[in-house]
Amino acid sequence: MPQNDASIPRNVPGFPLDLAAPPQAISLTDAAGLAIEVTVESGTSGSRSLVVPSSPLAPGRYSMAVTAACGAGTVEAKRSFAIVESQPFPTELGELRAVRLPPGNVVVPAGARCALTAPADRVSIEIAASPSFASFRSVATLSVSVDGAPWAGPVVDDYARCDGQSDGGAAGAGIGKHTVEVRAHIEGAPAQPAPASIDIELACATPEQEMSTGASGCTAAPLRSETTCASIAGGLFVTGALVRRTLRRRR
Repeated sequence: MPQNDASIPRNVPGFPLDLAAPPQAISLTDAAGLAIEVTVESGTSGSRSLVVPSSPLAPGRYSMAVTAACGAGTVEAKRSFAIVESQPFPTELGELRAVRLPPGNVVVPAGARCALTAPADRVSIEIAASPSFASFRSVATLSVSVDGAPWAGPVVDDYARCDGQSDGGAAGAGIGKHTVEVRAHIEGAPAQPAPASIDIELACATPEQEMSTGASGCTAAPLRSETTCASIAGGLFVTGALVRRTLRRRR
């Protein structure tokens, strides 16, 4: 689904939703508040759906609201966007750029109920979208792979430990050279844009220096993954808003 105030070509096949179950209600209205009939079609994954207007939308402002189940209740998400004239579907995603960010901290698992913080060097992978892809970006779904392996989640936050220790599978790319690839998928498009890739390198300083800067003991809250109704509302609309993937190496 587009971000708020996004501009979308009128030949877009539909608006993607990422839900574990079909939405309970969907409304699409124009600037005058008139309702527009829509259907929900299956997408290319088990949790993805495509909201398709009964006829191509004319240029102008539109609003969409989606209601979905959340526990014993419901959650609603709303978006407002503009439809503009048709554009050619993109043939390429664009270019990836590697930018080193200021040092920061990373939370390292240290047992089932414990975590510690460690300073990290960070490399950010940013997308310079091609002009054709920029028009469809807000209705595209981005996926990332590192060295050919899928990278889960909307944000990649990775580091390579330099003290010879393992984080129980939580560590990602590790020290050395890696290839990061980003793909874009536009539900219902006749063809998908070519992916973009970039080679990066994560390298540590001397092991003695790395080990001396690490923290020990429980210095941070345990790592956990929570799904709330607020997060579901934010995730109802699949967008291509992501512009940065971060790879970290622990110092």
